[in-house]
Amino acid sequence: DLLDVNVERSPEKLAIIDPGSNVSLDWTEFQAEVMRFTDFLLVNGVERKDRIAVIVRDCIELPISLFATVRLGAIFVPINYRLSAEELKYVLNDCEAKIVIFDEEERVLIEKIKGSLKYLRKYVYTGKESVPYAEQFRAIIETGKERECVARVHEGDVAMIMYTSGTTGKAKGVVHTHRGVIETLEGWSHPAGITPWDRSLALGPLYHVGPLLSNFLPTLYMGGTNVIQKKFEAKNVLELITTYNLTIIWATPTHLNMICSIAKNDNFRRDSLRTIQYSGAPLQAGLFRKVRDVFGSIDLINAYGMTELDCVSATYPKEHDEHLGSVGRALPKTFVRIVEAGRGEP
Repeated sequence: DLLDVNVERSPEKLAIIDPGSNVSLDWTEFQAEVMRFTDFLLVNGVERKDRIAVIVRDCIELPISLFATVRLGAIFVPINYRLSAEELKYVLNDCEAKIVIFDEEERVLIEKIKGSLKYLRKYVYTGKESVPYAEQFRAIIETGKERECVARVHEGDVAMIMYTSGTTGKAKGVVHTHRGVIETLEGWSHPAGITPWDRSLALGPLYHVGPLLSNFLPTLYMGGTNVIQKKFEAKNVLELITTYNLTIIWATPTHLNMICSIAKNDNFRRDSLRTIQYSGAPLQAGLFRKVRDVFGSIDLINAYGMTELDCVSATYPKEHDEHLGSVGRALPKTFVRIVEAGRGEP
């Protein structure tokens, strides 16, 4: 269990910083909160293979829920908080979620559909006010027992179900096994050279495969520190880089364009930042020049993946600028085959 390993190696080193909630947890504190939420899940009858759904803006409750869930052999299901009521109802019923964790912004939608959720047994609310039908997340953490419980999990067991965007139809749940997740975290740690001394910020929402599996969890896997931003704001990103000495950020080209548009008029310190991972689209030549003007000669990595198979390929820093627009080389333990469209032949 990578949580236990990092507690043993660096018990007082910061694991997660959530400036929006004014919360910072070192590895020992993070483990304690995970154990308390684990106790809550056990008390409420969660068993192996049960689905625990999470619909929240990026916050510290998300990784606590993730680690507590997978330690029991249950299945973590992060859900897009931009879904409509009907789409959310479909996903929660499709994955057969037993518990759902939701925030203030999702409360109206949850209340609209809660009568038609077939498998839900318990609601957990991350907001501060009391909700009659839901447990309050902070109260669970503050009053819970630190229960040491790690189920016997096999590498082929399901760790997460992540839903596609549903562009061509209804969203589809993609299964990620424990081995698949670990291999992915190892694979993405290579291009960025993630170390225990790095501090990362993923600008995309953590329900998405890119920021979660190519930045946030690889940083935790290596024993580094993650800073969480609940909602993307370009100026806030510059402040976070300066305040927390960030070394790595994950972004989309849209994020980078918005950051570059204000960066020249903002007196921020960028000397700590060494790497930008980006996904979703290649950098166009004009935006590439803007990024270089603002951030200088730092490492740029085009991280290519998909919900069905996150760990695919990347343009490594030494090749990036000469192959702008390329998705780069296959990552370790990934094999790529180029075939004729519609024929399947090399």
